Amino acid sequence: MKEKFIVVIDPALNVAEVECFENIKRLTQRDCLYFTPGLKEEPELYMIDPKDIFAIFIFGGSASLTKDIQWRIELEKWYRRCMSHKVPTISFCWGHQWIASLFGANVVKIPDIDEKILGKRRLTAKHNELFVDELQGELIVAHRFMVERAPKEAQKFLFSEEDYNEGFYYPDYKIISFQPHPEATLEFCNNNGIEVFSEKVSNYGRILILKCLEKLT
Repeated sequence: MKEKFIVVIDPALNVAEVECFENIKRLTQRDCLYFTPGLKEEPELYMIDPKDIFAIFIFGGSASLTKDIQWRIELEKWYRRCMSHKVPTISFCWGHQWIASLFGANVVKIPDIDEKILGKRRLTAKHNELFVDELQGELIVAHRFMVERAPKEAQKFLFSEEDYNEGFYYPDYKIISFQPHPEATLEFCNNNGIEVFSEKVSNYGRILILKCLEKLT
């Protein structure tokens, strides 16, 4: 029987977050395939049969969710096939907002914020199905948009004082999404002008990803 693999989708428009991909690879023994549909055409991605995928990771990016962009339209067609097969998915920032939009949620600019929020945020992960105990820590944030309200299919599992709809769990679809960046690396922070990265932040992100991946798969 053929071993299933992990698909990592990076929707970057300028700089591919290769080190974040390497960070995901370090968390698993499975083969990982990396695609950047916003930077180049990726016909091989859309030929992948969802039945061959162990899990999908979707990174952050700055692509519009309101304008028709051809690569995003193609990605949506393919990903809806994956959703119908309930392929386990973990997504971050843009991926969090994009998936919420597929369920009909509005993605809006954060009120009263003129520039992108950059830095770190203290969060609490808690959900009876996902975690035995509450997990508190800090994660990197880099966003100027947010999901206005959770889709009816989503359950909140990640909370902060700022309450930017930090994380959703879609149990019927095996999807978990994060507004912050648990996948962030030092290079990611350097690329985004963030100076607060630490091993403690990295460890918290790693723990959350591993626990979510274990739950979904």
